[in-house]
Amino acid sequence: MGNTTVIRCSRCDFVASTSALWGTYQYQLKPGKLVDIEREPGWCADCQTIVPMAPGRSLIKQRATENASGVVSSYFARLCHRLALRRELRGPKGQRFGNLCLHCGRVSVVPIHIPAAHDSPNPIPCEFTHPGCGGDLFAGRSQGFITIAMPFRVFSADGELVEERFE
Repeated sequence: MGNTTVIRCSRCDFVASTSALWGTYQYQLKPGKLVDIEREPGWCADCQTIVPMAPGRSLIKQRATENASGVVSSYFARLCHRLALRRELRGPKGQRFGNLCLHCGRVSVVPIHIPAAHDSPNPIPCEFTHPGCGGDLFAGRSQGFITIAMPFRVFSADGELVEERFE
């Protein structure tokens, strides 16, 4: 809980907040065995908003090659990488997929860069075109402090939502 970055469209009345990315998201490997999901901001075509996104194999691979050593370094990052490979191979109902929306569980989600705007008095471009209206998205400082119930969501390795509650 705390300050957020507010995302607005230059052409329509779309407004979102980085508070949508807060919460706990985990994969259930087997009953009682949970591992945190690596996540980043994404735009979900189904939700029509900014959501937490679990990167698929191609994005994890890209992030790993951006790393100086070119390898996924930590145990949990390697495990998430293997889970992403597994999801991409099997997917829900046998479909292949990459990125996963951690809000709706669908796969029509792409990464979006949200710049840190808490130190800037002016909105900063997100370099993302708002689907539908064609406006540009900008990140800006929030004007207050918020408190929300945080989502706790558990997904199977296949990307299916297993458990959801708010804490």
